[in-house]
Amino acid sequence: MMMIACKSSPAEEGLIPLYQFPEDWLGKWEGDLKIFNKEGVNMELTMALDLEEMESDSLYQWTLKYISEERTDERKYFLKKGYDHENHWIVDEDNGILLDGYVLSNCLYVLFEVGNNRIQTSYTLEGNEMIFENLVSAVEKIRTSGDIMKDSITIPPVNSFVVSGLQRSILKKKNN
Repeated sequence: MMMIACKSSPAEEGLIPLYQFPEDWLGKWEGDLKIFNKEGVNMELTMALDLEEMESDSLYQWTLKYISEERTDERKYFLKKGYDHENHWIVDEDNGILLDGYVLSNCLYVLFEVGNNRIQTSYTLEGNEMIFENLVSAVEKIRTSGDIMKDSITIPPVNSFVVSGLQRSILKKKNN
């Protein structure tokens, strides 16, 4: 069980329309990426996301760029329509890795594990800004609590995990 307390977005409050995925995400986006660890900001660089239509309406070019003074790390992926739900999309890294994502409200969520890390990635669209977050936590739990009876109510076991890192960027849509 995972609970996150968030205030409702302007889209959910009816202040801005809900977006069509992936149509409203298309284009070139860029912003400053901050990489956090337990001590605070560990690194800053420029991040870019280019999302372009291809010949099929269910296949898109999804290119991520991480730009520093020393180099540019470009990752060319594909975004494909999923098969089990209308909001299911697959990021194909074109190397055998397929990451399943789901669009809820105005956000694409991707949750996966690699090595000993669980990574939750989100791309939230709000107007001409896209908020990118990559939350990294350990796969191994650090604590199990609950799992008791209290006032004749069964409290289920709840696992907690170490959060070790965060990458966050506010990407702005670029005019082509």
